[in-house]
Amino acid sequence: RRWLNLDHAKQIWKDGCAKAARNKEELLRFVRAYLENPRLDREKRRLMVLEQSWKLDGNSGKRIAEFLMSML
Repeated sequence: RRWLNLDHAKQIWKDGCAKAARNKEELLRFVRAYLENPRLDREKRRLMVLEQSWKLDGNSGKRIAEFLMSML
């Protein structure tokens, strides 16, 4: 529940990019829905990634490692 109060998470729920389950049954229903239809909310999720990600080049791990090494 704490995660739901973070600013970027609030935007995700507001924009309808994901669903927040309030109990186990709801969680299972949401997971089943996404497994049965992977395209569910696809466009909203794509836009969220573009808005909240800096670079989508597959090199984030390398940049993090380089930053950490530079701090040593």
